[in-house]
Amino acid sequence: MKQLELLPQDMIIERLTGDALKEELIAPAWTLKKTIVLNDIDKRMVELDTYQGKYYKA
Repeated sequence: MKQLELLPQDMIIERLTGDALKEELIAPAWTLKKTIVLNDIDKRMVELDTYQGKYYKA
């Protein structure tokens, strides 16, 4: 989360998780739950009262 706080709010993060077919995936298994992972990140940021760009200085 700390890394996101240092990035500008308008910067788009392209890869937080991946899209692999289950039968082709070797590891990590958590990437199969992409929506859950992204939602958990959002929830954790709310819990920490933080957001992308919170400490960004231009």
